[in-house]
Amino acid sequence: MERNGPGGPPRAALLLGLGIAFQPLALLGIAPVLARLTWRAATRLLWRLVLPSLVVLVLPLVAETHRTLFVLVRQPFQPRSISFTPLTHVAPVIGPDLAGGGPTRLVTIVLGAALGALVCHRRHDLPTVLAVTAIAFFLRVLLETELNWYYLWPVPALCLVLSARRNTTRFALCVAALVVSMVLGDRRVHQIVLWWPALMATLVVMLLSVGPSPRRWFTRVSSRREGTGPAGPVECDVMVPVAAGVTP
Repeated sequence: MERNGPGGPPRAALLLGLGIAFQPLALLGIAPVLARLTWRAATRLLWRLVLPSLVVLVLPLVAETHRTLFVLVRQPFQPRSISFTPLTHVAPVIGPDLAGGGPTRLVTIVLGAALGALVCHRRHDLPTVLAVTAIAFFLRVLLETELNWYYLWPVPALCLVLSARRNTTRFALCVAALVVSMVLGDRRVHQIVLWWPALMATLVVMLLSVGPSPRRWFTRVSSRREGTGPAGPVECDVMVPVAAGVTP
């Protein structure tokens, strides 16, 4: 968006709209990408986000309105045909051998949007935007009521790009976690006791591979415990009387 100047946000919104039309998971990228804009500026781009999906859905909505809205809102799935998660049993029953994944997915969209708006409104550099988007995709998987392995794909895709920008060690760690997730995910599992936590752990490792170094976190925690922090305010108190010609 910085490269294209004023034309960046409209193009980004249109690309997001095209992404949503092909894969609704792209909804999780709206807030991190557009959070830098004001509410008024973002509202002007709303039609670019919605138009591609309307083009795709107009014929199904006209031909089978009730069925199309049912699928869009309830997002049905068959528990017998998917891998279980801890939230599978809280999914509302909407028919014989049919449950709905819509409610929890709506929650993840709200959480992802809130996180993206909170973080990326102040820090909208590309690594931060991609990292927050990866976290939003992780929340979506974490709160999912059904699990197919391709639901995980956005997290490793973003983490591979970000870890490659950091260093070889982080990239190797991310690749190793991805290989483990591929081995664990390429199956249909109804026993979640060991499988699901292990699969989520691989995603956490991928996210850690693109986060701040442990030494940086340790330094921050240690400085807070010791009561030390940035000396900015102290310097300002000293500099004011000096500037006025008074010796502190």
